Amino acid sequence: SHKQAVFYTDFRYIEAAKAQITDAEVREIGPGHSYAGVINKLLREDGAAKVALEDDCLTHADYLRWSDSLCAEAVAQGDLMNTLRTVKTQDELDKIVRAQRIAERAFEEILSEIKPGVSEREIAARLTYLMLHYGAENMSFDPIVVSGANSSKPHGVPSDKLIESGDFVTMDFGCIYDGYCSDMTRTVFLGEPDPEMRAAWDALREANESVEAMLRPGVTGKEA
Repeated sequence: SHKQAVFYTDFRYIEAAKAQITDAEVREIGPGHSYAGVINKLLREDGAAKVALEDDCLTHADYLRWSDSLCAEAVAQGDLMNTLRTVKTQDELDKIVRAQRIAERAFEEILSEIKPGVSEREIAARLTYLMLHYGAENMSFDPIVVSGANSSKPHGVPSDKLIESGDFVTMDFGCIYDGYCSDMTRTVFLGEPDPEMRAAWDALREANESVEAMLRPGVTGKEA
């Protein structure tokens, strides 16, 4: 609220919360107390008439349950939080760059391990290990590694399929560094691509370079 910021959790997470959270008072919810009860106490202390719920992060049932449980009028937060976070501070930008550098380093190393006889699942596991090894706290999402015919699936799931000579291998992966994510997609080819494959690659490269050339302050993502 405009008066205070409070973070409630239970005994399982209280130590970690106190170590990580710096911008709110961390309190432990004790046995026999409900979250609705302690929040209502805060609302009364602040004289709050409305409380915003993160409707994008709640199920419909949870939203209705909170609306019925709170002593203030519940309103949908909508896109407020995303709007507030749209413009990044320099510290946030630095963390995004750091997350990307970790992913790039993992990609450079995995190139020497992509060879016939290695499975998609092995490459995905190795990418995960390398990003953690180089400083990631977690993955942005489960890595996608698909090869050959499987590479036609933009969000395919790594399988036990063995990579073969003549395969495209598509990898979509990224990691989290101090809460901020990277996300990159790279496709490599094992062997010598035929003219049709090379033409497809050239078309994509030319489109990418064309967009990069037009990017400048004031251009919208939709225009690009």
